[in-house]
Amino acid sequence: MVVLDEPVTGIAPARLAPLGYLEQFAPPTLHKTDFTLVGYGTHVAKPEDGPQRPEPMSRPLIRRVTTSPGQKLTDQILQLNGNPNDQHGGGGTCFGDSGGPAFLNDYLVADTSYTRNQFCRYLGGYQRLDIPVVQDWLAEFGIHPAA
Repeated sequence: MVVLDEPVTGIAPARLAPLGYLEQFAPPTLHKTDFTLVGYGTHVAKPEDGPQRPEPMSRPLIRRVTTSPGQKLTDQILQLNGNPNDQHGGGGTCFGDSGGPAFLNDYLVADTSYTRNQFCRYLGGYQRLDIPVVQDWLAEFGIHPAA
């Protein structure tokens, strides 16, 4: 949560998903549902030459948005399949994407919490925003789910 000293004007905020919104996407529907992920993290790999220690790379992966299909849904976490070779979706989130939004059907449904490796692929975990404890906390800042 970022609280600004002055309001921002001229842009519409993302619509927060209603309470329990993701429950309708239980498996097997979840596995066929693509979520849109936004972030500014970085791909970490060994360079092609020079010292062979992992470092942030600007190639071959520069992206700020991708899609990932659902993999698992718990009472707190949405887990997505970040395999870039999956026919559904374009990969996962990267290191540094934490806090970035996950969207579905024009709703903000989760935010990036963790990734399982530094290569922007495999499984990623996203904190659900459609659960009571999160929505109660967001209400303290005047943020309420879409009607």
